Amino acid sequence: MIPALLLLLLVAASAAYTEEQLSCLYRLYDETGGENWHVKTHWPPPELRVFPHDPCTFAGINCSKKKDIEMIILSGNNLVGSLPGCLHVFDVTDMEFSTNQLYGEFPRVNCSRLDTLYYKFNKFTSLPENICDCHSLQYLHVEYNDMSGHVFPSCLLERSEQFGIFYAVNNNLYLDSKAKYTPASTNFIVGGNDLHLDFSTASLAKSPDTTMLDISATKSKGHISFPELFNKYSSVKELNLQGNLFTGDPFTTETLKPNHLLQVLDLDNNSFASVITSSALLQYFNQYPAKMISFRVSNNHITGLPPTTKMLGVIRARLPNLQAFDLGSNPFLCPPDYSAYEYSLGCTHILIEKISVANNAGVQITTYLSTDIAFKHLPVDLIVPHLSVNLMNTTAGVDADEWFLVPSIDLMTLVDANTNKYKAIFSITEADAVSLFGDGFQSITPDKVRILFDGKCVSIHESRKKDAAVDSRFNDAVLGESEGRYRRTSQGADDLKILVEFYGISKCPGYISTVNELINPFIRQYPELLQIVDIRFVSQADAESRYSAHGITMHGQGEVFGDRFLMCLQEYADYFIFNDVTSCLYEDGTSSSIPYAIEDCLDQVISDKALQKKIMDCKDGEIATSLFVESKKRCRQLGAAFSCTIFADSQLVCPYGDATCPFDPFDIESFAVYLCNLYRAKNSYIHKMCENILK
Repeated sequence: MIPALLLLLLVAASAAYTEEQLSCLYRLYDETGGENWHVKTHWPPPELRVFPHDPCTFAGINCSKKKDIEMIILSGNNLVGSLPGCLHVFDVTDMEFSTNQLYGEFPRVNCSRLDTLYYKFNKFTSLPENICDCHSLQYLHVEYNDMSGHVFPSCLLERSEQFGIFYAVNNNLYLDSKAKYTPASTNFIVGGNDLHLDFSTASLAKSPDTTMLDISATKSKGHISFPELFNKYSSVKELNLQGNLFTGDPFTTETLKPNHLLQVLDLDNNSFASVITSSALLQYFNQYPAKMISFRVSNNHITGLPPTTKMLGVIRARLPNLQAFDLGSNPFLCPPDYSAYEYSLGCTHILIEKISVANNAGVQITTYLSTDIAFKHLPVDLIVPHLSVNLMNTTAGVDADEWFLVPSIDLMTLVDANTNKYKAIFSITEADAVSLFGDGFQSITPDKVRILFDGKCVSIHESRKKDAAVDSRFNDAVLGESEGRYRRTSQGADDLKILVEFYGISKCPGYISTVNELINPFIRQYPELLQIVDIRFVSQADAESRYSAHGITMHGQGEVFGDRFLMCLQEYADYFIFNDVTSCLYEDGTSSSIPYAIEDCLDQVISDKALQKKIMDCKDGEIATSLFVESKKRCRQLGAAFSCTIFADSQLVCPYGDATCPFDPFDIESFAVYLCNLYRAKNSYIHKMCENILK
């Protein structure tokens, strides 16, 4: 027998890893609850470390042929605690700790070859202190760690073009630099940080490689010229600017080149201002590509007469792939013929509160105005050229024109932005004043004045305020669905079934291969086993209300809309319909049909139009949003990190295709055997549908 010390020396002599690295791995195991990791294959507990161990055999540690440790991938493995401060001893290309329960500061790393650093969905309070030295870093995922009080390193913005993916959403980092930066990585996703960026287009450099830009809710500001913006970001597919203080006019024509790739434009909750007309609106949307899936500009300073429901239908027909379209919560001005049947957007009247008259070189009439619905304030400078005034002719006979036109307003000012108070001044000659009102013209009352927008009355006075028939519904209102949702599990036997959950995202190659190579072939070959197993798709998109699809993934809003659809499909349809629809969507083995072919595939499989509508209403409404929230809780609870990860009865089975899988992912029969054995272990007997399978 070879003595243990000699064996240790022989192993060490043939290894490229160092004792320092091995010691650090042991610390990692001990300090993050290694005995409770989901997968700890070949990781020795402390009492067995007197014998030599090869770290290249440890689950999650990948080595080169020369035994150099090259990757540490321990995401979703139930690591609990703080990381040891020795991680810098590993000269690795890939380090991943996502979706665990790790906390504290992230330690220094070895930057010489580090290409990928993932530690999203933890409780880390910082980035590595030497991250600015990591010039080879291309993929950074640190989203959803609360780093309040820590500085967002300006070096990451200065060198953002080096990144393929820069994903740092909702970290509560702040930027203390006043320098101007051009976000330039391929995917630049940093929403939910206190960056206070100056994103004025005049100061931006060209960034032709950026396809996804998300600086939503970053307390940023700047004036944006949209033609200039799309010239500088000529390849951008998704642009999330919502929740900031940006200004500019988004409704400018010739903003995009005809071949532009834009799919998502989210401008919600800013200070954009524009006066739009129906003809200009059609011209504006005619420039957008047919693959546009989301356009939102709600809660800004957009005004004019609201587009009719018919007009919005024309726009949707021009852009048939729109999943989200929102112009609501803007101060559109109600025309006199406003009705909920003709207009689906909310609007506001100009409310004439009081009037004062000054007789000085003519008659100057000052009106004190407000709006009767609390939107953001009207864009005063833009709206004045469209306004005129009618004055009632109180002295005219029955055959005379009752209203006198004042063609323009001299001045309009915003008095109080918080309460939407305005002051508008216009002038008439003293002769006209006497002709209209007699000698009592200095006591004109609000009911004798009307404010016109492009010739249409958009005002009411205080005495009519309570009687104004204004439908203040917004186009983003959704009707709750009270009826019970159909569940696919059979009644009375659910407690005996195995719950197999596939955690994934709809455009991820890993999830698509799971559907095409495992789930759908299994259901076709072994439909009888649906008596023992309930198969569920669980979205790994993170629920986040500020986005158009109410969620976010690294592949963008199109994927989130796809996830919403899949979750609703399985809520209302059986396994076989889910199988057929997903087979249609993923027929070519790619995600190119998400979300564009959703309705076509649904129509090919389901003839029941009522069921189709129920599924699509679910996708577009609050039910899918609530399913996202449930999925998020489930993902965090179980630590599902990879797409696609499989859990059975809340126990980790494996990431699909991983060496730890207890079945061959390319052998459907082995999956059936696995499920039958699992059912037998759970219920202490072999189900009749498993008897032949387990022979």
